[in-house]
Amino acid sequence: EVDPAAEHAAETFRNLCVHGKRHLANGATVAQMVSVCKPALNSQALSYELRVALTEGLARLVGSMRSSEDARQALLVLVDEPCKRLSELCHQIPPPQPNTAPVALPQVALELAPHIAHQINLISSSVRFCDSFAVDKHPVPPVLQGCWHLLQMAGHHCGVPQVIQALCELYTKAMCALGHTMAPLVPSLLQQMRDTFCATPVVGCLACITQALELYGQEEDHVFDALSDVVERVIEAVCSWLQTSSEPEGEPELLTGFFEMCHRALVFRPGLLLSLDCVPMLFDAAVACVSHQEFQHTRAAVTFLCLFMAGTDAATQFRESTARCMQERGSRLVRECLTGLATASPINLIDHQVELMRVLAEACPSAIKGWLIATFNMPGFGCGTLPPQAPAMATFVQLITEQPALSTADFQSVVSDFSRMCRGKLSPDSLERYRR
Repeated sequence: EVDPAAEHAAETFRNLCVHGKRHLANGATVAQMVSVCKPALNSQALSYELRVALTEGLARLVGSMRSSEDARQALLVLVDEPCKRLSELCHQIPPPQPNTAPVALPQVALELAPHIAHQINLISSSVRFCDSFAVDKHPVPPVLQGCWHLLQMAGHHCGVPQVIQALCELYTKAMCALGHTMAPLVPSLLQQMRDTFCATPVVGCLACITQALELYGQEEDHVFDALSDVVERVIEAVCSWLQTSSEPEGEPELLTGFFEMCHRALVFRPGLLLSLDCVPMLFDAAVACVSHQEFQHTRAAVTFLCLFMAGTDAATQFRESTARCMQERGSRLVRECLTGLATASPINLIDHQVELMRVLAEACPSAIKGWLIATFNMPGFGCGTLPPQAPAMATFVQLITEQPALSTADFQSVVSDFSRMCRGKLSPDSLERYRR
């Protein structure tokens, strides 16, 4: 039976390691502390939360050690029991048959999933603070390589969201701690993320891929190829789902992670993203989300579109392809943006819609007027309390397309007031004050 004071003792131990690591993080002391704690770490009677607290406390000390070899030895002890337990659990689940259609996971996989996730999280807690070692003597890579096949097996045998999320968090922490030292493992990691996400879409996969985009792929090598492949497959999967889903706003967290991943790809690896054949499909998917109601993923889609249209210095060589995409699809983007401004978007998204319209007008100055007029003349298009043929519409088109262009502040004010007019909060002639 576990002492009722165990929870307080474990938390106190973790805090002691955090605040006393300068004095405690030497080889002999850490080895003794790991040895003393090992029976508790290996005890199934101790709750998962308490084992995490003990592991994280010791991991703080390991991450502060000067000797990478001493740190490696300590890490091997910390991950030993979770790896053994993980192996036992995974071998209780029959492996999926290769080259067969996907089938439901066996009941045993669903029952063991929480326990498998716990072991992965304990491994993750062991290595998460090791971010200060020299690249050539880092203690984590050999430790991870030793358990890599187990981690791959866990994802393969038990593709339950809880397990996948735990794996993704471990991979993300490892990439942050190891940087380019982890590059040899990244292609197999990305392949697992690709296959896993297509079978079981989990937000953690997107965060993991996003982290990989930020750290790797500067050169066209096998890591770049793996990144390109996984990004393309994820884009195709999410866009296909959006096209066919009867509830396209039903997975807001997933869509937020997806568009944030695409945005970071534009920031860090524009050449990788913009050279993919699925870019038009991605643009269409983002446009389809512009007039959605949910805040987080709609903002993420709008932010992605703004950067896509505005471009970055690194994306200059791809301006022709992005311009062609905008010319072919800009009219629909204008329609969705106007719909959001006039009626669909909640108040906290209006400023983002205003910025989207400004970037679009700046990116496509010769086409924006025609798209606006065509949208207002479209049968069935609604502008809230204003009829589409009202004089205010002509004034709005004239103001935001005139040359020389309005200042950024005036442009934003015009579009914001247009939204308020459509919602009945300003009189229909409110834009007259902006005429020069």
